[in-house]
Amino acid sequence: MEQSKFLSQCKDLIEYARANENKLTKKEIKNYFSDMRLSDKQLHSVYAFLTENHIEITHYIKPKAEKSEPDSVYLKIYKNELKHLPVPAEEEMEEYYRKLQDGDSSIVHAVIESFLKRVVTIAGKYRNRGVLLEDLIQEGNLKLISCVNQMLGKKSKTSPKKQIERAIKSHLISLVDEAMNDGGKENTILAKTNLVYEATKIYAEENGTVANIHELAEYTKISEEEILDIIDLSLDEIKLGECHHEQKQKPI
Repeated sequence: MEQSKFLSQCKDLIEYARANENKLTKKEIKNYFSDMRLSDKQLHSVYAFLTENHIEITHYIKPKAEKSEPDSVYLKIYKNELKHLPVPAEEEMEEYYRKLQDGDSSIVHAVIESFLKRVVTIAGKYRNRGVLLEDLIQEGNLKLISCVNQMLGKKSKTSPKKQIERAIKSHLISLVDEAMNDGGKENTILAKTNLVYEATKIYAEENGTVANIHELAEYTKISEEEILDIIDLSLDEIKLGECHHEQKQKPI
């Protein structure tokens, strides 16, 4: 199945539902995608996506959110160890970052250690999405180590704290998105829509402004053309900064 075809049909279906008091039946949806022969699992993904776009589906009950998995013994021990780590004051952290950017390798460990608790917090936002929390924390820590070492001796207009958080969040979003993609191309498109939506929120939180199309493409590593398709599909649920207007008209 071509992604563009699926995106186009989803968009048309939502517009059809808007003209019918935002209501659809399962039969209407199945008939709409009859030429694609979607599996039951794929259809349920479509139901979930339509529901997220405020479309009522007759006799469809949205699955209850899964209960958070309990922390493993290992995770409990790890979190307890983190409690004993010192918490640097804001002024102390600024000094850490200054030394890091000046190329002082002796400060690398202190910067990494100061961020370990934050990695657990960030990873917790993506639990129950197909990747174990322990794995998310481990991957977040590896990305933290890599990012801090790459920043050594390099100055940037973006604050070191934002650079580190962005790298960790972007990596974990990619892991979750990859886990969601296992359902096939249809789920890949839905997962990318969720990825773009999540990325716009994270970017706004980090930078205090709405990302434009160039920034969002760089952040998500998704092409600008595909992002525009996803935004069209979201029917204004995803917002972009003003500079995207110049590219609103897609090439024929």
